[in-house]
Amino acid sequence: MDKLKARHTISAGGCWLYSGKAGSNGYRTIGYLGKTRPVHRVAYELFVGLIPEGLTIDHECHNRDLSCKGGPTCQHRACFNPDHLAPKTGAENTSAGRAGAYIAARTHCPAGHAYVTYGVQYPSGKGRRECRECKRLRSAVFDARRRAERVAAKGLVD
Repeated sequence: MDKLKARHTISAGGCWLYSGKAGSNGYRTIGYLGKTRPVHRVAYELFVGLIPEGLTIDHECHNRDLSCKGGPTCQHRACFNPDHLAPKTGAENTSAGRAGAYIAARTHCPAGHAYVTYGVQYPSGKGRRECRECKRLRSAVFDARRRAERVAAKGLVD
């Protein structure tokens, strides 16, 4: 608790920004009970209570800040204000953020081909979206490489 209090600043939006070490994903970490853990999860457990089984902690301050682009440089990933943290399922956390809505709204792959949603393939009941044309091209490259390997192997045997 003392370490959290000593290493933070308060932003204009009321975020308690931890100035400690950030991982490559932008989330700040802290040593707690002999392990390195995300600071927002530690703060939630210290100020609110245990995180319910199967839930993750969502930064609601990020969901409200429409100017934030998200990602590893997002300042909200440093926030540990318990009033800004809420336990949610992974699906709720993703859909609450703008990234989830952005991904769901995409209709074409980066190469410009239309996405195709296949039938239910996951226990969650969600289909898997992928670009059929890019998959076909990847398969063609793989098949050509395998044919070349077989021809080379036969050439060594003969």
